Amino acid sequence: MSSAVALVLFLAFAVLNWSSGAEDVVRHSTVRVLFMSAQCIETRKESKADFLLGNDQLRNFFSLQNSGQIGVDALAPPLVDFSKESLLYLSMGERPTAGYGISLSQEQFLYSKDEAEIGIVWEEPGVNAVVAQVITSPCVLLAVSKEKYKDIRVVDQLGISRWVLSVP
Repeated sequence: MSSAVALVLFLAFAVLNWSSGAEDVVRHSTVRVLFMSAQCIETRKESKADFLLGNDQLRNFFSLQNSGQIGVDALAPPLVDFSKESLLYLSMGERPTAGYGISLSQEQFLYSKDEAEIGIVWEEPGVNAVVAQVITSPCVLLAVSKEKYKDIRVVDQLGISRWVLSVP
């Protein structure tokens, strides 16, 4: 095959891909942990996911988390550029024992034009585990890079979809 024919085939393939939905291409972006604890101050007993919208909500979140701390320095809210990142709060809700936890599985996520998928680790104590009888409320606050997607799906290490949220 001559190089001219190869070039024509390559260009035809590129044009077809571009015109047939190249926006569906899967891309990578970043997510980072801003806060994580097994003892989050929580007002609800069930698990939940929500966005923090702006610096006022971020300051209120850290103020609430600091209110439960005794004998330690208060945590200051991190600097966030809300034009570049969304803040995603994930909570397991109130749990009856130790051994529960939620964390970010990796600092990158995949997204297409419609949906981003963020991986987490959802930990629960085993059936016969010896754990402290103490109420816990595990949570994590994530800063997610803003990209062109409409929804965020949060999936655990077993592939279970824990939450799907529409991006505000």
